[in-house]
Amino acid sequence: MEGLLKYLDEQIDAVREHATAALEAFDEKAVHQARVATRRLKAGLELLDPLLAKSAKSLGKAGKKLRRRLGPLRDLDVMIGLVGDGAKSDGPKSDSVAPAVEWLSTTLQHQRRDARLADHQGGSKPSKLIGRFDGWWKLRHDLQANLDAIEPLLTEALHVRFASFAEQADLISGITQLPEDSPHIDVHQVRIEGKALRYTLEMAEAAGVRLPKKMLRLFKAMQQSLGDWHDHVVLYERTLALIVGEELALHEPQLAGSTLDLARTFLNRSIKSLSAFKQQWTKSGGELKAALDEHVPLVVEPSAPAEAEAHVEVSPGDVSHDDTLAVESSGEAETAEADDGAVSGSETGPDQPSTESTESQDTPSPVAEQELPG
Repeated sequence: MEGLLKYLDEQIDAVREHATAALEAFDEKAVHQARVATRRLKAGLELLDPLLAKSAKSLGKAGKKLRRRLGPLRDLDVMIGLVGDGAKSDGPKSDSVAPAVEWLSTTLQHQRRDARLADHQGGSKPSKLIGRFDGWWKLRHDLQANLDAIEPLLTEALHVRFASFAEQADLISGITQLPEDSPHIDVHQVRIEGKALRYTLEMAEAAGVRLPKKMLRLFKAMQQSLGDWHDHVVLYERTLALIVGEELALHEPQLAGSTLDLARTFLNRSIKSLSAFKQQWTKSGGELKAALDEHVPLVVEPSAPAEAEAHVEVSPGDVSHDDTLAVESSGEAETAEADDGAVSGSETGPDQPSTESTESQDTPSPVAEQELPG
């Protein structure tokens, strides 16, 4: 389990390496990598929570504050990168939307400039925020005295987080029916659950758990589809908001029309990505569950302890991929903090997504790079 602690060491180092460039120079790559590191760190702190002192809450709050502070910039970076793809073959002819692409890109660039200015004026000094992450080293020292207690926590977290992800994925894919008292299917929630599961899989690999490469490739493909869905949905909504907010139909109706055409392209791409995820999950969800049960069997305590039977292993056939285990509260959203909050990037709730893609945007950890080939 020392490998898991080293994985978290790497996240602390990544925060320290990238946060200064992110907060002072607003470097696009540094903004992204600093946020990814805090999300990975958060997943680890949640997993290890039963073993951690109360001081761990301060570390978690520091990560949340950094993500929120950098969120608006990251959202805009993702959207700006997608706008130029608006005239691809599956969209309207490039000549017809070229003015819309230019207008939308310029408008988003101005918003990024304003976000930088707002952070400079209202944000605390980077050194003060970054210094709060030094609290990890005391927590790490304490955890080393409890290494044997980490493995059962990791095993349980893998199954709990998979069950939570599977429950939402089954609803989206139509494998199970939405309860009558639920107003709608929350696609963003499955993206959040997927993030938590992804980082837990990374931690398992770092700890020495050997998972099939095919399993990881299948899950990565699903996350890619959810990320593409999410990014295009939020860009679609931001584009509509800008058309209305800038009163484009009133002042430049022709440009408003072409911008609406561009927005429809974003929406259509989100629909295609969601359809791809549904097909991927319907085809491979059960296979993923079986692989998890086979390679990381869940050990449960018997209800009536007997000396002859200390533990019971759950075989792949005992739990179907859509069975729900007791789901822990994850705190942020990834739903705990709704990974990356609203359109503006603030982490305000699980039903208000940001524009950051799950898989296509995250930088793989050193361990994940070995097992999750592009």
